[in-house]
Amino acid sequence: MNYDLEIQEWSKEQLYMARLIEKNRLSLNVGFNENIAGATLAYKTKLPISLHSGITKPINSLFDWKYKPGIFVGVEFRF
Repeated sequence: MNYDLEIQEWSKEQLYMARLIEKNRLSLNVGFNENIAGATLAYKTKLPISLHSGITKPINSLFDWKYKPGIFVGVEFRF
């Protein structure tokens, strides 16, 4: 789920994620889809699930520093 601070609305998003750094149960990830790009911190649980939290920004205003970033919370199922 992504909360856009500019328009103050929630939206369902699926991001293609890449893990940059992993240490024990925490990892730093970056991801994108056709609309937004994001960076998350993930916590790997004992179950095959990771919990993500981070920030997002629309791709068309990625380098527009006046545009507020969004808040991302999500779940990753590992197989």
